[in-house]
Amino acid sequence: MPNESGQQGDAPQEQVQSQPQVAGKKKVSLRPPPPLVLDGTNNKAAWEDWDNLFEWYAEAVQLHEEPPKVQVAVFMSAIGSAVKDIFKNFELSDSEKYNLKIVRERFTQHFAPTGNEIYESYKFNNLMQDVGETVGDFITRVKTQASRCNFPVSSKSRLIRDRIIHGIKSSQTREEILKKNKLTLDETIVICQVSEKAAEHTIAMTAGSSEKVEVNTVKKESEVKKKSESSAFCGKCGLKHAYRACPAYKKKCKKCGLIGHFATMCKKSVEASNKTTTKRKVKKVEKDSDSDSESEVSVDTLRIHSINKDDGDAWNCVMKVNHKKIIVNIDTGAQCNVLSRKVLSKLPQKDIEPSRVKKLVAYDGGKIKVIGRVQLDCFFRKKKIPLWFQIVEGDRACVLDGKSAIKAGLIARVNSINVKEEIFSGLGCLKDFVYDAEIIDDPKFVIHPARTVPYKIEKEVKAEIDDMLKTGVVKPCTHG
Repeated sequence: MPNESGQQGDAPQEQVQSQPQVAGKKKVSLRPPPPLVLDGTNNKAAWEDWDNLFEWYAEAVQLHEEPPKVQVAVFMSAIGSAVKDIFKNFELSDSEKYNLKIVRERFTQHFAPTGNEIYESYKFNNLMQDVGETVGDFITRVKTQASRCNFPVSSKSRLIRDRIIHGIKSSQTREEILKKNKLTLDETIVICQVSEKAAEHTIAMTAGSSEKVEVNTVKKESEVKKKSESSAFCGKCGLKHAYRACPAYKKKCKKCGLIGHFATMCKKSVEASNKTTTKRKVKKVEKDSDSDSESEVSVDTLRIHSINKDDGDAWNCVMKVNHKKIIVNIDTGAQCNVLSRKVLSKLPQKDIEPSRVKKLVAYDGGKIKVIGRVQLDCFFRKKKIPLWFQIVEGDRACVLDGKSAIKAGLIARVNSINVKEEIFSGLGCLKDFVYDAEIIDDPKFVIHPARTVPYKIEKEVKAEIDDMLKTGVVKPCTHG
């Protein structure tokens, strides 16, 4: 048995022999960035983006610990074969060829030569927030462009701040910023982001608030935040919308071919109808197609009458779908059929298809969400007609547009009436009729100046007056 002193002497030796060796760090296995793609339009930006990705990749896999030849080999393998000829033209020495830092610098010189500060500053000063672009994306674009302008460090933040304020689309946010003095760049960014979020939350909260509204228009909403809506109807599109937000902007009229208004608001057709006094021009009823009404309308805008269920003035009829009777209101001015989800739920299972129409927008700005559309086999007086319906939420009246009503034989457009004998003759004066005129005490008469007849229509006016004298409608004034 070993003595105590022997045990104490052997203990440290056992401790050294049993101590585990420290294992080397396990390297991260990552896929290298995709090869560099050169499209010839902006190779500088493509190289800078790819070089940044490779720098992160090299740091993650600890590429600096590898031999120089391995570093360059990994770099050239990742960048792809599109630049192999460029690499050959560098004419590097053997020592430079296997130095990753020198290789990257030569590629930077090739793809990203020193830019023109004046031109880069010009691009910076003309940056504007695009339609549908978020504030965050716009700020990133401004900062990226500012990094290419070589602005002094002392004034760089201020220049970026001013460009953001000038370039944002929301005038309300700009006005809020201008109310404050000595704003920093970070404070400006916070205000822009908070205002954008507040606008999104307001739209989300008010989207379903207008459930009981008279729908006048179905409009595809854009992602642009609108200004406060106008109180008057627009003469170009027939709707109420924000200032400079007319949906008819740059749209071609299908009647006159001019740009800037819809066919329903075309003044050319109004002028043509005013010129005809004996013959009234009747709009041609186009041949019905099997497609949905919405496919015939540009800019995804449809007009429809009220879909309120308590509309007592509605002209309705009975429609049968799968032996179920449905009361529908006939609206000759509508451009689509409307059916509520509640009514659809009482019919056999029908799959609701996606519709290009997303919301019903009333003349006062109220919105009703459109769920989708569905095609139904409808029977009108034993006549089967397949029709498309836009499906909406709520307990609403069903609407049948004029086109579908004509197809079902419920209504017909009469262009002219032919009779064999004369129906009207003479002036048509009422006989044995006494008009009870109410006389007031102490009347005050006002003499108005005679209206001047334009020279261009002087002959037409004289001819009309002569005809009225002949038929006894008016009599000549013998005293002045």
